[in-house]
Amino acid sequence: MAESTMTPKQEAFVREYVIDGQKQAAAIRAGCGEKSAHVTASKWLRMAKIQARIAELQKASIKRLEITQDR
Repeated sequence: MAESTMTPKQEAFVREYVIDGQKQAAAIRAGCGEKSAHVTASKWLRMAKIQARIAELQKASIKRLEITQDR
């Protein structure tokens, strides 16, 4: 999975980002400095490995919560 090629801070960012979709807040909660969080989050969200991990976690959440179009 993409997780093994990411730094611990990037993995924390992904997990926080999946919670609420707030990139700057997720970066801060993952341990980035407040002044650089926006830039760092924007950079990370352009990375394919980060995008793949976000998609993976979102798909798992959808499956776990049994979210369907009808529901």
